[in-house]
Amino acid sequence: MLKRSTLILLGIFILLLLAFIFWQRYHKEEQAEITPTMEQKLLISQEMNVSDLRIEGVGGKVVEVARDDEGLWKLSIPEGFETDATSVESAIAQLYNLQVLSEFDQGLDLGGAGLLVPVYRITIVSKNGEEVVLDIGKVTATGSGYYVRKGGKEILVVSKYSLDSLLNLVENPPIIPIPTSTEAVIDETAPAPLSSEIPSVTSTP
Repeated sequence: MLKRSTLILLGIFILLLLAFIFWQRYHKEEQAEITPTMEQKLLISQEMNVSDLRIEGVGGKVVEVARDDEGLWKLSIPEGFETDATSVESAIAQLYNLQVLSEFDQGLDLGGAGLLVPVYRITIVSKNGEEVVLDIGKVTATGSGYYVRKGGKEILVVSKYSLDSLLNLVENPPIIPIPTSTEAVIDETAPAPLSSEIPSVTSTP
């Protein structure tokens, strides 16, 4: 027969083994619960090949860019300026990464959300002619997003941080500033230049 101390140690070992198996199983289940089952929904499909972007803001301000026949971004509104293509590409990249924070099926007060008279309107046209219109309303009570109506139907909340950088194009269009010529500044404290003429010497009687 096994000694009593041996039985006690064996019992403790079995309990520890069972506790370890239980902990391992629980840990795996916990990991499965916190692992997201689906990706974050984006406002615009990554597959949409945007060829024209128009943003209208309050006070009639408009900015519009479109790809030309060579595939280069050109500023059509406002006119007469050289386009900062880098800024446009950055804005388009931001457009593709606009995250949807929540969706509304019904019951949202459109007037209270600022969607009956939108603060901004974004019109996106793809290369194949597909058009998406986004009405941008007020900022949510938490300050984390904007109320957005997509295509006149879907009511969403979109990340404010991501959308702000895009809406900023209305106030700061992607324009390459034109350098202005500066006139030479005359330093009045500098000594006067020497005359090239040699003064005449008169003799005294």
